[in-house]
Amino acid sequence: MMKETHIPHENKLGLMQVRPGVFFVLWDFSSMREKRIKSGEFSEMVKIRLFNHNGEICFEDFYPWHKRKAYLRHEPRAGLYHAVLYVESAEGWIILSESNEENSPAMP
Repeated sequence: MMKETHIPHENKLGLMQVRPGVFFVLWDFSSMREKRIKSGEFSEMVKIRLFNHNGEICFEDFYPWHKRKAYLRHEPRAGLYHAVLYVESAEGWIILSESNEENSPAMP
């Protein structure tokens, strides 16, 4: 059964399996969110974490928010994965969006 993920209408994060050990992620923000980033309210770098079905972090890296895409490499183990996108504010890192769950096969 797929985990239901709440994604705010203004922030989107999509996760797609490329091959064992590699996912592709895309993100998009509303124009209001982009203005808040450009004004300095939030960091210009986003943090993306990839989690396995046990909630363990399998990957973490930082990207400029305007890049809008990235490849996430992890140890190729079978299972469900999902990604979370964070931005940094004065209060620390906050979750801006969560992706869909995506299945990854193990290496043949």
